[in-house]
Amino acid sequence: MLQVAAYCRVSTDKDDQANSFEAQQRYFRERIEREPDWELQGIYADEGISGTSTKKRVEFNRMIHAAEMGKIDLIVTKEVSRFARNTVDALKITRELRRRDVGVLFLNDNIDTRDHDSEFRLSIMSSVAQEESRKTSDRSKWGQTRSMEQGVVFGGSLLGYDVQGGKMTINPEGAEIVRLIFRKYLDERKGCGTIARELREAGILSSRGNCSWSSATVTKILKNEKYCGDLVQKKTYTPDFLTHEKRYNHGQEPRVEIKDHHEPIIDRETWQAVQQELRRRNRARGSGGEVRSTEGLVEEAVEDRIAAALQLLQFLLQTAFFLLLIISTVGQDLLQNTEKIRYNGHFIRRHIVHRAPQDVHGHILPQLPPYAAAQGVPCSVRAA
Repeated sequence: MLQVAAYCRVSTDKDDQANSFEAQQRYFRERIEREPDWELQGIYADEGISGTSTKKRVEFNRMIHAAEMGKIDLIVTKEVSRFARNTVDALKITRELRRRDVGVLFLNDNIDTRDHDSEFRLSIMSSVAQEESRKTSDRSKWGQTRSMEQGVVFGGSLLGYDVQGGKMTINPEGAEIVRLIFRKYLDERKGCGTIARELREAGILSSRGNCSWSSATVTKILKNEKYCGDLVQKKTYTPDFLTHEKRYNHGQEPRVEIKDHHEPIIDRETWQAVQQELRRRNRARGSGGEVRSTEGLVEEAVEDRIAAALQLLQFLLQTAFFLLLIISTVGQDLLQNTEKIRYNGHFIRRHIVHRAPQDVHGHILPQLPPYAAAQGVPCSVRAA
């Protein structure tokens, strides 16, 4: 009996795709049960995940691991595009599975990797799937850009604003915290590190629902143009549709900027004054002039250095602990394989060389399992 696993995937979590998701699982279960020599090992299904990369497909990776452990003889899937839209991934994975005598059957494409000409046909079909994925990515990016130009907001909520249905609305409680941060920085002349500490001490929650305020978090809020009513999108871009890795957009692609897009929390004059103050303090920090010794800058610099030192200390302590653990384990193993002897009036330890027992003719005797030896099972040895 072949242990057969099925894999299915839908790329989005919309209702119609969810129905297809359930239908795929039902189809594979019935398909495998119809084969007399097949036994269902399991159905692995990823929902709402792209097929251009295998890194985030939890069920897919779990299935491959089961195949590598010898639990699966054959993988059945609908088509190459469901299995992988990356040509390199498709060929690499199927080759590794074939090396372990595990086949992959693509039903709609009529490809069985156990056949001799399967790799040639698989490379063609996976290349087609990869090109279709690229076109889909380009169409999606084009549509998003057009929506951004019309003022639709992409992204989640932030401190002071709730984002729902592509629109931004002020969150009164969060907006008050934003105004407090701007006031402390501009009017009270406090540094970002000092403001972060005061927010932590006051128990004020951030947008993530915790009190983990840092100097970087405060700086990010002060620089965010959304608080003065402007919207800048496409600050990041995805250079490779296969990896989906995002990078900061430093002019590689045009940004989408809309002035006075939504209701501001901070008036424009105050926001611009804060930007000038941020630049002034940065210049002062790098110039070595007397402005560097002002109370706000000194406190911020000291707190940042203390935080960095604590992180370094924590890392060193963890490293030392693991090294001691390794040394202790290795030392115990060495002691177990040594014996204490007397040499020239001193006690030293000598390494024990374990040799297999031999008979009178020098032949190695067969070894009994521990449980057999404990029960006194006789072992007859025939001399050569």
